[in-house]
Amino acid sequence: MDVQTGRNRFTINRYLKTFLAHVLSGVCMAGALQSISVVSGEEMSKEYKIKAGFFFNFAKFVTWPDSAFASPEATLSYCVCGENPFGPLLDAFAERRVQGRKVSVRTIDSLDDLALCRLLYIPASEDGRVSQFMKQAEKSATLVVNEGAGNAMIRIVQDDGRIRFRINLDRAENAGLRLSSELLKLSIRD
Repeated sequence: MDVQTGRNRFTINRYLKTFLAHVLSGVCMAGALQSISVVSGEEMSKEYKIKAGFFFNFAKFVTWPDSAFASPEATLSYCVCGENPFGPLLDAFAERRVQGRKVSVRTIDSLDDLALCRLLYIPASEDGRVSQFMKQAEKSATLVVNEGAGNAMIRIVQDDGRIRFRINLDRAENAGLRLSSELLKLSIRD
C-alpha cells in the first residue's frame, strides 16, 4: 500500500465516522422513543429507525440557496409524503436545531404543500409520485429522499444487508442544492 492510498482511506474513514456519528445520534434519539415507536400495533422496525436517522442528518450536509428560506429565522421543514412510515419517530426531532434553524415536521399529500418543505421523504408506498414531486422540488429547492425505485435526489437502498443511500447529484444541483463532499463520499453514486 502506498502512502497516498493509505491517506485516502484515512480521509474516507474519518468522513464515514463523522457521518455515522450524526446518524447514530439520530438513532439514539430513536432508541429513547422505543416505548412509543408503535405503528399499527407493531414495534417500529430497526430499519425505519436507521432511515429516520439518515433523513434527519442529511440536512447537516446540504447547503440551500438563500432564496429557499423566507428569513434567517425560518424553520427547516422536514416533510413526509402520504402515509408516514416513521410513525411518531420524526416528531422527536421537532424543535431541535439543524444548521442554526429550528426543525419542524409535517405530513403532506399534495404538490401545493411542497413549498413548505426543505426536505421531503417519499416512502415506497408513494413511489409512483416521485417524478411528479421531483419536477416541483427542482423549482422550490427541496431535497427529495425516497426509498422506492423512483429516482429522487437521494434514494435509501438495501445493499448487502445494509441500509445505504444513492445520490443523484445532477438532480440536487438542478434544485440549487449543494451537497457536502463528505456526504458524497459515503454514498453509492448514480
